[in-house]
Amino acid sequence: MKYKEALLYLFNSLACYTKWLNNELLYHTPGDYNLKKSLLKKMIPGKVRSTNQAACPITPHMPATSININFLEQGPDNRKRILVIDESIPTPDRDAGSRTMVAFMETMVVLGKRVDFIPWIEAPRNHYMRQLEVLGVNVIDITSSGNNLSSWLKKNSASYPSILISRPSYVTLSAIKLLKNSCNARVLYYGHDLHYLRNNRKMGLKGIIDQSPCASQFLLSLEKRIWKCADSILYPSEEECAHVRSFLKALGKANLVHRVIPYYYHSVCSDNNDSMLSRVGVLFVGNFHHDPNRDAAIWLAREIMPILWKANVNVKLTIVGAGPGPDILSLATDKVHVAANVSDEQLSEYYKTSRVVAVPLRYGAGVKNKVMEALSHGVPVVSTSIGVEGMGDMSEILDISDGSQDFADSINKLVSNHYLAEKRSIEGREYIKSNWSFRALVSNLSLIIDDDMVQTKGAKEGIT
Repeated sequence: MKYKEALLYLFNSLACYTKWLNNELLYHTPGDYNLKKSLLKKMIPGKVRSTNQAACPITPHMPATSININFLEQGPDNRKRILVIDESIPTPDRDAGSRTMVAFMETMVVLGKRVDFIPWIEAPRNHYMRQLEVLGVNVIDITSSGNNLSSWLKKNSASYPSILISRPSYVTLSAIKLLKNSCNARVLYYGHDLHYLRNNRKMGLKGIIDQSPCASQFLLSLEKRIWKCADSILYPSEEECAHVRSFLKALGKANLVHRVIPYYYHSVCSDNNDSMLSRVGVLFVGNFHHDPNRDAAIWLAREIMPILWKANVNVKLTIVGAGPGPDILSLATDKVHVAANVSDEQLSEYYKTSRVVAVPLRYGAGVKNKVMEALSHGVPVVSTSIGVEGMGDMSEILDISDGSQDFADSINKLVSNHYLAEKRSIEGREYIKSNWSFRALVSNLSLIIDDDMVQTKGAKEGIT
């Protein structure tokens, strides 16, 4: 009797959740509303009801569940399965890499895939996990059953046609080798950026010549071994793809490397001709667990801003980011404000009130989320060449300066010239709308993750 009551309770719970999800899925996941609605109609039999077209952010108070979107379907779940593996649960409000992985998984769900996600570092259940589940992603806890990643893959990998693995590590390399030997899954590898190149630049900047060859060669060797094993290699910039292709060309695998859009922006701030008049100050945003961000913030506060203050004493700097250590917290003065671990809502307010976003990255690799995020908020950007790497010619969209004096001068021009600041704001918003929309990500990723399209259409059209 208790067993029947439990089944009845579960059935009623599923019915309630299905009704809630049918109404809410479109509005609690950011993206192109009309595109998502049309895709979901194809994926889910029956009518997708429309209530309120305004997109709402996912919040921790949403229902916590491991139930997937497949319960909206009538009958068995026949969607193609894809497994995504990363080191931990993504924290998209803390780092750009996490934002990318969430965007990928969200897009796969909307494209009609059944997405399972495994974090190979054990993580406590939290609102980040619930956010994934609300998006329709199945989060699999391999540690609860006493498995490690290798043992779980040996038992279950055969049921996945495609598997996406993120970040260079020996865990990633071992998992790819295991998969190639134990199943027929197509293994996709997303590297985020060229880690060895980032380390090379760091060592060169810091003058640590004796350690540079050893550390960089270790990373390059690891990344090369992963490239050799993977069936598809994904990077966010064409420059990085070209580098990997040059290595794989000798192996006849250059065509396996594809450029992928790493994230999208579901909203771009509205045009407001008075916005620049009310905005003041300089803003820097970055995750301080990432070395390039710490170096950039220190260089900005200690070298660039003092030059700017000689020309404009009233300009203040705000430094915002997750995990600031003593080196970052010590930068705080009467002219420098340091804000740690802010919410998305608080970050949006900082963007709304800032005249300029500074991106003084002196080393790094890959496409920088902080640049596009600032442009989507309509804030003019001053960046180094490293900050806009992989984005094409950005000289008409933002100001690029590499020296302390030039960087300070560029900030001062935007602070002092309302017309120039407004022009940059408009150009930045238009650039994001044209190049970094949800529609663009769906189009890009759908070609890459679908086996048949990659092997046929991709071969004919040359997917990049």
